[in-house]
Amino acid sequence: MSLLERLAATLAAAVAGMAGVAGRMLVRGWNGTPWLLDLIDAVQGPLRLQAGLVALLMVGLGVYVAGQAWHREAEPQRLRQSTRLGDVTISLRAVESLVYRAARQVKGISEVDARVKIDGEALSVDMSLSVVPDTSMPEVTQAVQERVEEYVRQTVGLPVARVGVDVRGVAREARTRVE
Repeated sequence: MSLLERLAATLAAAVAGMAGVAGRMLVRGWNGTPWLLDLIDAVQGPLRLQAGLVALLMVGLGVYVAGQAWHREAEPQRLRQSTRLGDVTISLRAVESLVYRAARQVKGISEVDARVKIDGEALSVDMSLSVVPDTSMPEVTQAVQERVEEYVRQTVGLPVARVGVDVRGVAREARTRVE
């Protein structure tokens, strides 16, 4: 949840809570009419601009909260293949898991983060890696690219158009304990 969503939810909850408290007080016998009349006089007089801005904020908040409540997340992309026995769909998350598995099999890789996109009739893979210390980065990145391309092509059955690699860091060496 983003900061804007948290703020909107908090403000909406506060307004709903205050309305609930006011309603409860009215039910229990509180005569809110004098207070309400004083508020109306103030809003029509010296506090007109502030009241208008608060009202505009409340309308905007209501529209935003209603929009979030009815917003539907986009369905994740899927690979669709037709076979003689029927259609097969594979989620891109499943393919990302395969990319992760293939990359982790290469010696010298410590962490992997992968994103897969459909690029026409082929797949496009972008990876972010951390390598272990004292690793030849050109050799390990080429090995990862080749391993991922081959593994995904064989497992999923679709060609891989590109395998982009971003080495984001070198993993820390494990400390040895001295006893």
